[in-house]
Amino acid sequence: MNTRPWPIVLLACIYFVTPFFNFVTGYTNVSDEINFLPYIVASFSSLSSIISVIHMVVPGVIAGIAIYKVKNWSYPVFLAVMVWVSIRIIYNYATLPGVYSLTYILVPMTINIFFVSYILLPNVRAAYIDPRLRWWETRPRFKCTGSVMIECEESNKRVEAQLSNIAEGGLFVLSNQELKMDAPIKVSINILDLHITSKAKIVYHRKDQANGYGIQFTNISKEFAQYMRAVTRRLEQNRFEITRPKPIWTEDLYNWAITLLTTGKGITPILPPNYPKPQWQIDPRVAKMQLIIKKAVASFQETVKQLLDKFKELSKKLVTKFKAP
Repeated sequence: MNTRPWPIVLLACIYFVTPFFNFVTGYTNVSDEINFLPYIVASFSSLSSIISVIHMVVPGVIAGIAIYKVKNWSYPVFLAVMVWVSIRIIYNYATLPGVYSLTYILVPMTINIFFVSYILLPNVRAAYIDPRLRWWETRPRFKCTGSVMIECEESNKRVEAQLSNIAEGGLFVLSNQELKMDAPIKVSINILDLHITSKAKIVYHRKDQANGYGIQFTNISKEFAQYMRAVTRRLEQNRFEITRPKPIWTEDLYNWAITLLTTGKGITPILPPNYPKPQWQIDPRVAKMQLIIKKAVASFQETVKQLLDKFKELSKKLVTKFKAP
């Protein structure tokens, strides 16, 4: 995924504007004699009012941030916010039944269940759990040519390779000679008038017309990291081509909308072809987190079911009461 999936961005935007709709909903539940602006001012007039404002604003903002960031921690944070919001809705309805109608419970909780179910879809879940899919987080890699001297620390073998691209964290080279995976090496590169020397290791091997090797810098000091940032800035200033340029967001949004309307694809993030089995399916820590999420969702669904059962029971009693002579 070159960019953050648009369905996730739009879902985050929905939660960012939720506080405004919470204010509107609260305003509709008060007397018609007060205008909206005085109502907003009155919301900050006392400590209890400020606490109510916090409950209306903070959960939506936190949920929006968690969804938008697309990180491993986003899942438990988003779920915790949804549980808290549901508890608040039920509490408000139970303590103030004359103020809040049953619609006040059913509508937001139905929306929350829908969004939680969407986040739990496999394609959406993969983007949050598997960092390999979040290509937009990677530093730009610049296409450039030049000679790279590779010195193998184990065998003292020196190999000359051709530079293909470089980034802050490593480089990709082409060589006619075989190099050992994960082998500790030392690389020396000259780009423009800059010289780079660093310890590294080979982390990727691609075989085509020539052997391609992905090399990652190791034992990176703060000074070296700053130096590499300066190198990439120089490459950007000299307009070196980026291997995977980021599209203009307006064009990307337009293309996503057209694809969704014409093919129906794009409602969930599109995974790369032949996407391998993600690591989170076998990671015991993530498996434990998944189990906690499933239990919480099951508990949430059971609560909604109990509310619906009570509503049906109440409806039957009301019907019986009105039918009685």
